[in-house]
Amino acid sequence: MHFDFEPKTWLKAPPMALVLEHIYGVQTADRRHSILYAHFSMNPEQLKSELTKTKSVGIQDTLSVDPSQNSQLNIIMPQVLGTMNYQQIANEAIQKLIKYEVKHTICSKALIYYTSRFGVIYNTVKSSQTFYQGHSVKISAITKHPISSIVATGEVASSSPNIHIWDAATLETIVILKTAHRGGVMHLTFSNDGSLLLSVGMDKTFSMQVFQWQ
Repeated sequence: MHFDFEPKTWLKAPPMALVLEHIYGVQTADRRHSILYAHFSMNPEQLKSELTKTKSVGIQDTLSVDPSQNSQLNIIMPQVLGTMNYQQIANEAIQKLIKYEVKHTICSKALIYYTSRFGVIYNTVKSSQTFYQGHSVKISAITKHPISSIVATGEVASSSPNIHIWDAATLETIVILKTAHRGGVMHLTFSNDGSLLLSVGMDKTFSMQVFQWQ
């Protein structure tokens, strides 16, 4: 096509649509805590029902440790521990001190991260992705609630960037917080009980804000 003489139809966007199914890549070069691990437990009714079907297991059963591997340890460890019975110590540690909670065997496990304006939830079991698309600009920080499946993401903006608090299980926006930062949100973290959210801005003074977001 000769652009000087032909009709400039190339200036118009083609009549097409792009369906986003997968996102590859995560921003880690200039950010910390940009990849989170999460496990989503069932609601109390479902969890109670599943627990009645599942017997309590130890971490040895969960990790599928071959009992034959203990034979070599039984030879080496008594030499290290002296006259103490290694097998007895190992059994007590597994059965009493390192008890594996059953709910972790039936919960959904996922990696949560961001790229561009998308929050990505990657299901490690099904190798599938779902996306939070509430942001209209690039995400710059992410954190997870210490107890629930709630996630907070901050964005880049010249002034008053927003923080989105959303549910990673349902992808629904819970609340959008307007900050007083400039440039964007650099870091986010919840308090130990999850009731407070702290944000650090990208401005020259690294301004900090604490939100009672609920």
